[in-house]
Amino acid sequence: MYPKRDSIRRASALLLASLLVAVFAASQPARADNPFDLSGPQLQVRVTRAGKTLPIAEVPNLQAGDQLWLHPVMPAGQSVHFLLVAVFLRGTTNPPPDSWFTRAETWTKKVQQEGIRVTIPQDAQQALLFLAPVTGGDFDTLRSAVRARPGQFVRAAQDLDVASLNRTRLERFLDGIESTSDYDPKQLQQKSLLLARSLNIKINEQCFDLPREQQASCLTQNSAQLVLDDPHTESMVAALTSGSASDLIGQVSSAPMAGGGAYSPYVGAIVDVIKIMGSIHTAHYQYLPALALAKTDTLSLKLNTPPSFENPKSVLVIGLPPVSAARQPPWRAADKLVYCLQQPALVLPVDGAPLVFATSYAHDIFLRLPSPASTSGSPTGAAGSPAGAAGTQIAALELPAIADPVHGGFRIDVSSLDGGVFPQNTTGTLHGSWGFDAFDGPAFTLQSVHKADWTIKPADKDALLVGHDDTLLIHDDDASCVDSISVVDAAGKPLKTTWKQSSPGVLSVAIPLQNASPGKLAVLIQPFSPGQQIAVPVQTYADAASVDGFLFHAGDDTGLLTGTRLDQVASLTLKTATFVPAAPSTATSAAAPAQSVAQSPTAAAAAPPSANPAASTPVPDAAPGQDNAAATVAGTSSLQLTAKDATALSALRAGERLTATVALKDGRELKLRVAIGSARPVIALLSKSILPAAAESGAAIRLGNHDDLPQNASLSFFLKAKTADFPRDEKIEVATGDGALQTTLSLANGTITLQDARTVMATLDPQKAFGGSAFGQLRFRAVSADGTAGAWQPLANLVRVPSLKSVQCPADPAQLCTLNGTNLFLIDSVAANPAFTQPTEVPPGIAESTLQVPRPNGTLLYLKLRDDPSAINTAAIPVLPE
Repeated sequence: MYPKRDSIRRASALLLASLLVAVFAASQPARADNPFDLSGPQLQVRVTRAGKTLPIAEVPNLQAGDQLWLHPVMPAGQSVHFLLVAVFLRGTTNPPPDSWFTRAETWTKKVQQEGIRVTIPQDAQQALLFLAPVTGGDFDTLRSAVRARPGQFVRAAQDLDVASLNRTRLERFLDGIESTSDYDPKQLQQKSLLLARSLNIKINEQCFDLPREQQASCLTQNSAQLVLDDPHTESMVAALTSGSASDLIGQVSSAPMAGGGAYSPYVGAIVDVIKIMGSIHTAHYQYLPALALAKTDTLSLKLNTPPSFENPKSVLVIGLPPVSAARQPPWRAADKLVYCLQQPALVLPVDGAPLVFATSYAHDIFLRLPSPASTSGSPTGAAGSPAGAAGTQIAALELPAIADPVHGGFRIDVSSLDGGVFPQNTTGTLHGSWGFDAFDGPAFTLQSVHKADWTIKPADKDALLVGHDDTLLIHDDDASCVDSISVVDAAGKPLKTTWKQSSPGVLSVAIPLQNASPGKLAVLIQPFSPGQQIAVPVQTYADAASVDGFLFHAGDDTGLLTGTRLDQVASLTLKTATFVPAAPSTATSAAAPAQSVAQSPTAAAAAPPSANPAASTPVPDAAPGQDNAAATVAGTSSLQLTAKDATALSALRAGERLTATVALKDGRELKLRVAIGSARPVIALLSKSILPAAAESGAAIRLGNHDDLPQNASLSFFLKAKTADFPRDEKIEVATGDGALQTTLSLANGTITLQDARTVMATLDPQKAFGGSAFGQLRFRAVSADGTAGAWQPLANLVRVPSLKSVQCPADPAQLCTLNGTNLFLIDSVAANPAFTQPTEVPPGIAESTLQVPRPNGTLLYLKLRDDPSAINTAAIPVLPE
């Protein structure tokens, strides 16, 4: 289903081949389709130091005095005899002595059966192996070439080691991608990212946007460019020197075919070593670099160009680890989470040292734990140390650890922990060997399953809102020992859930609530211990109300709460006074016509509601002395609240700034800053009278509702201040019910006249104040000089009336009459009797000046007006013959 290794190599090598051709073509023919993927011979290498022998795959560095066992592995029937030459170098300016060259004839029976042994001399810094076809003067020719140009061979040794280690990392990455895509394609993205982190590999994350079957091949494209620089590799060998080879690398790396500067250290080392080897040649020999990939004690050689057995014959150059002091890997724990000792597939994440995962340099690794108390059985450590008897202390436990780059860390074998009782939290440290030297790795905080006390923070208890997916944070020190988490609703139906340990002691549980209803859920937590499932009850809510402000004035018994979803509000408490909902209204309140949004203290002072309404900070502040029924911002709503006990209101004094508690019907509470406004002016309507417009010839219309005010009439009304004298600078606002139109009456503009200190007469000319299209409810309120407004009170219902001229009736009483007039569209219906039997409905949009109506009862017609269709009005109108 997915490309196999050979086809992946061929496809991924095209870019590298194009780079190598330009550098290498001048000296020898390059293989353009698959660089360094030609299989060469094998060498078995073992290293003995202080009586201990390790295979070459476990040796990151050599030291003076080490004994090398070298055994060339030639195929059966090898027709060309190869000479194996081991060479030790001591720097770029100090040619090695003749004694540092060792030759072995690989075709002899003794070498084939026993190999050769070479001791690394004192002061050696690099080691190289040569495999050369036998020719006249072969050994002397090789020795002369090395002694003549020691610096170039030093550089070749360094580059070959870097390139071989980077190629090993790349091979390990490709192996991981291939195996993951074969057995678990759904996990390819997660495992690829862990592989890349472990091996310090650069991957193209856009590959994960492709169809699943194309992702694996995408990740392995241009594989030569995937390997990133590894500071640990650089510290194990000398840094690459400057010079013409480095200049060449810089020039090639900036070319478009090399990615415009996205240059891999792997490519750099290869290009460099090919350049160096290409410059060293004699009449008999040319030098081919060989990458050495180590596995146990075998070095498998990878070649870029087929060897030549005609003059100049090809000499294979093989690099060995540097001769230097050991430098241990700078590895570290990848996070600071706590891990559970009872987890069967326990993986401790490690990064910072790709060679730990790509090679066998780190070997015999174990996790060391402090002494546990044994309760049953006799657990043994990795080294086979026997445990103590039941109930006794045993030696520090050592658990085997295996480097696993696919999972991003070390897999720990916890099978020997059966019966061991550890503290709730303990520290385990990775130990092992780095080559011949012991080392201490990173430490991890571990715990064992214990009795958990799962809690949810108060702020999070109110955070699960239906209508969208949400996340719940659950806290306990035992978070790392959770095997699985599921969520069920009140009916026991499971919900699709994902979870992770987001930080030490915290589980993050994603709960899908897109199509859920408010109610109870249960989070079922299963630790790594059968029979200990724990159920954590949680509550889901509808989107919570948000409160912007509460406008309340001293002396009032009602206030106006503004915000959103106020249908959820159960009560509001200020000190000992409790307010409950009276009647909700949405958008711009009908009770708030006269104040603009810009003037609204709520809009000006309130901050946007918090995403978690239960912890709404900063708390909005309502300014005192402002209108209790101010218009609210579009999309919000207002809710009038009434005090349950008027006696508690005396404790609320003007100017106080208090924190109100808003209780929601589902039990949640919101906090809101409230400023008590100053006492509002209180006035009462004593009486009112309507002065009709000048009489016109035609009908006299008499309105049936005494609260209806003809739009062309004028209104006089008397008001009385209840608590004090009527201030001369106080005003009366009159507005339509929707707040669209308003006017101000005052002593200054002559529309208010004082009768005495507390009583005034106000005069309103609706047509002048509002224009000819105003209609509907009119309300009034008093506004003091500082802007404090009283409560709105009903004043009149403004109606528009038509002008009726006459009615012409035919001689036949069974026929309809014709009504003549203007603005007939203002009539809703016409009837000949007050019961409105068989009325004439006036169609909307009538533009004619005549209308067919029933025959009047004498000279009376009965009308209903569009502005007040509930009232029955009379029209005394001349009736003329047709």
